[in-house]
Order: sequence, then structure tokens, then C-alpha cells
Amino acid sequence: MKNTRLLFLTATTIVGTVLSTTAAQAFDFSFASHNSGAGTFSYDLTLGAGETFSPGDSIALTGLSGVAVANSSSDFTITGSDSVSANFQPNTVLSGANTFTNAITLTSNDSLEIINYSGNSSLGSFSGTTSPVAVPFEPSANLGIFTLLGLIGFSHLRKSFKS
Repeated sequence: MKNTRLLFLTATTIVGTVLSTTAAQAFDFSFASHNSGAGTFSYDLTLGAGETFSPGDSIALTGLSGVAVANSSSDFTITGSDSVSANFQPNTVLSGANTFTNAITLTSNDSLEIINYSGNSSLGSFSGTTSPVAVPFEPSANLGIFTLLGLIGFSHLRKSFKS
């Protein structure tokens, strides 16, 4: 009887974990550096294996604050910008598992905390947020529910072993 409870609890935990996972996007837009004297914020672009970012594809940044100048590297062209948003397109085909360092640089009088990005590449559309301070752990509702259910289940299992 005790082994069936343990088997049921283990199976429930595994199924819950599998159902709560999400596929990772290969595309990554991340904060690289900040020069406080110049007020510049630089961002890197990382593509996954088999991913292509071509002219006509785009990346849009929103949630900006006080951006005076949106600069880009030789890899990108600015297609539009104002103080709260900026749009970019690649100049050439960017592909493969590569990181393009300092691909986009923004100059702002304000501190740029969380920036929203969205766009499309050969693997489809993508979106996310980036900030100068990395978030080490981001909880989700599913994770909380499965953790709570797991603790309750293990508590009952511990009690059944004592008796």
C-alpha cells in the first residue's frame, strides 16, 4: 500500500512538472553594459542554432524612457524611434548560434530598467523583457501549485511511514 502511494506521488510530480514547462526560444536579447558617464545602454543579440534573422525581420523595443538617441551597430538599421520606443531591422542575414555584442545601443538621460522587446525571426515571433539587473528566479502560478501539492503529498507520505 505504501509503495503505491509513493508511486502515485512520484508520477503526479513528474506529470505536473512536464505540463508546466515551456519551450525556450532560441532568440535572446539581453543587457550587455551601461556607461553612466555617457548615459548609454548596450544590448547583445544571441541567435540559436538554425535561426536566421534577415532583412525584413524586425525587433521592436518598448517601455523606454527618455531615449535621446537609438544607435545601432553595423548589423542593424533603425527603422523608427522616439523617446519611448525604437524599431530595428538587420542589414544582412544573421544566422546560426552567434552572439552579436553591442548590437543595439540606446542613449538616455533616464535609467532604463525593464525594456520590452518583440519581433520575428525564421523561428517565428518572439517577445520578452530585459533589464540591467538579472532576475535569478521568476516564480509562476503553476510552480507554486505543484510545490504546495508536493509538500502536502510528502507530508501525508511521511505520516503513513510513521504509522
